[in-house]
Amino acid sequence: MKLVVAGTGYVGLVAGVCFAEKGHDVTCVDVDENKVKLMESGVSPIYEDGLEELMKRNNAAGRLHYTTDYKSAYKDPDAIFIGVGTPEQPDGSANLSYIATVCRQIAENVEKDCLVVVKSTVPVGTNDRVEQFIKDFLVRKELHIEVASNPEFLAQGSAVHDTLHAARIIIGTESEEAEKLLREIYEPFQLPIVAMNRRSAEMTKYACNDFLALKISYMNDIANLCERIGANIEDVAKGMSYDTRIGANFLKAGIGYGGSCFPKDTKALKFQAHKVGYRLRTVEAAVDVNADQKTALFYKASNRMISFEHLKVAVLGLAFKPGTDDLREAPSIDNIALLLKNGADIVAYDPVAMNNFKKKFPKGVVERGTISYTNQIEEALKDAKASGLNVSAEVTVHHLLLEDKDVVGPNWKMNPPLRSHEDRMSLIEGLENGTLDCIANDHAPHTYEEKKRSMDKAPFGIVSLESAFALLYTEFVHRQKRWTLAQLVNWMSAAPAKRFGLENVGQIKEGYNADLVLVDLEHESLIAQNTGTSF
Repeated sequence: MKLVVAGTGYVGLVAGVCFAEKGHDVTCVDVDENKVKLMESGVSPIYEDGLEELMKRNNAAGRLHYTTDYKSAYKDPDAIFIGVGTPEQPDGSANLSYIATVCRQIAENVEKDCLVVVKSTVPVGTNDRVEQFIKDFLVRKELHIEVASNPEFLAQGSAVHDTLHAARIIIGTESEEAEKLLREIYEPFQLPIVAMNRRSAEMTKYACNDFLALKISYMNDIANLCERIGANIEDVAKGMSYDTRIGANFLKAGIGYGGSCFPKDTKALKFQAHKVGYRLRTVEAAVDVNADQKTALFYKASNRMISFEHLKVAVLGLAFKPGTDDLREAPSIDNIALLLKNGADIVAYDPVAMNNFKKKFPKGVVERGTISYTNQIEEALKDAKASGLNVSAEVTVHHLLLEDKDVVGPNWKMNPPLRSHEDRMSLIEGLENGTLDCIANDHAPHTYEEKKRSMDKAPFGIVSLESAFALLYTEFVHRQKRWTLAQLVNWMSAAPAKRFGLENVGQIKEGYNADLVLVDLEHESLIAQNTGTSF
């Protein structure tokens, strides 16, 4: 089908590229000429894993086009998808001005019957207003223009995968014709389709995002309580994750949620509830907890520091989450602003978001502090250590041995994900030069059945406890002869004990506990799949 996508941000561009990948003829519309030229060359204006590869392939196949000429683009498509932003306004409501602009352009230029599909996250009832707005400004009154809701459920950093392998497609329509057309558009995706009316589809998007935001805020609240009463939040989260009614996702406590969806959507739903005379107290609580959590780490550090003046601080990660260059509502912004205001000297690192962050905080003197950037995480750690900060870092076995090119299925799904060859070599060098302190593993004993699921449903993590030493010894000591046996033993035993202040363990030494693992370096064994049996 001939499709047009208005907007080339995370929602619009990913949708357009994936539609083209499934065989549709797609034109992506944007107001920025430079951005269009960039996309025509196969370069994505946003960082998203796997996106540029699909862009180049579909550009070459002639299925994917980019333009600023909306008048021509909106003339005769089968469907127009709106994927422009709906940013938060000062009162928490959604700004619909970009959607209004696109709708006016459609109304004034469309020349055939057309389905307009709103993918942007919009308050409940917006699609009704969009349809009336288009009809009011429609130049050719004889045309039949219908509006449908088709909210996206993608996560930045995995947007392409989330679109092509979505758990479900939500479509909200008011007629059988509109539903039929949307089903035809999505038929090549071979994904479950859940059909409902427009308002229900709009509400589904908010309900999902706000539930996940509530889940994050709840865990942060519990984490704060755990800290006060002596419980370990990581253990608590692990114990909760085995309850199938709860699951393992979004149980990671941290410094709050950010990004383009959760902050905006929680406030928008709170605002809409107020408009109809209802207090959505659960969502209000999520908003309040998150607002406090963003800077909780700074104030916690403030209670331990006499002053931040000329204190060197390493900030590792600048985007609101790993694997994206999106800084919207990123907790790093608030924390770095406070650190600079209090005179800290910051060394910042983020492999993806650093260039965007420099636009907000240029290198040099800011307020009473300074900020500089490094392309290597090891440099940030090295500088922090040199300044006397009590910081450390460990590396896992799998990140020393595997790279992103090795990923062939769910068994390789882990967090953080496997990275490039250059990243792997940097980790090895960081371990060897002392920037990284030790080798440690998060041994995730998932069953064979759990990891056999599809990539989007399989849990993160791999089994590594029983194979860690053997794999590292075989590769780096025996094959490469890059490390000595003594170095490996130190990184896996003595160094962790030293780092965590464990007494009388970690070495074979008089007076130390006889906590030993005996290894026969001449004997080969095989760990059988799904049994743990070695022979």
